[in-house]
Amino acid sequence: MKIISIMKKDKFLSMTKHLIILAIVGLFISSCEKDEPEEEPKEELIVAEDFAFRTDQANASSFSYINVTDVDGEDDRLEVCDVVVTTTDASCMTSSASYESLSFDTQTGNFEATFNVTPLADEIDVVVGLSPEKASGHSDMACIVRFKFDQYIYARNGGEYQTPYSVVYEANMTYSFRVVVDLDSKTYDVYVTPQ
Repeated sequence: MKIISIMKKDKFLSMTKHLIILAIVGLFISSCEKDEPEEEPKEELIVAEDFAFRTDQANASSFSYINVTDVDGEDDRLEVCDVVVTTTDASCMTSSASYESLSFDTQTGNFEATFNVTPLADEIDVVVGLSPEKASGHSDMACIVRFKFDQYIYARNGGEYQTPYSVVYEANMTYSFRVVVDLDSKTYDVYVTPQ
């Protein structure tokens, strides 16, 4: 302000015009730059809580594999990616009529496994599960998530598949899974966040 007050009148007016023009241009630019709306964080949904290992795997004491297969061999497709168990990262697997398996460091006690799943069609019947060894059949997996024909995500509770929270899936949408395993109590929880 002191600098402006000692300037000559014509310089002051010229400077004032420039400031007004800069202010108007600044307002115009700022009104054109719209902030992208912030995307709300996705809610993690519960698929299963305190579910028992598959009956055939009730005595499992460690896990080393994640497996995926098309249940009925009808060319149903589901992609499993970004598998992380403790610090081990893995690449993608796509289901087929035979079992696709990916090994990870053997886990004992309590651990958490995360992975992303993308069903490549609606009304599929595909399972993803953790097992002590490479799976060649459903009974080899202890903790199982199933994408079923009725568009719901199920989990295996002992001898049967259940969907107590009725989580629906859509084709070509990615779902981030978090499986919390307690090998001592032979139970697991499944959480999913639609992306």
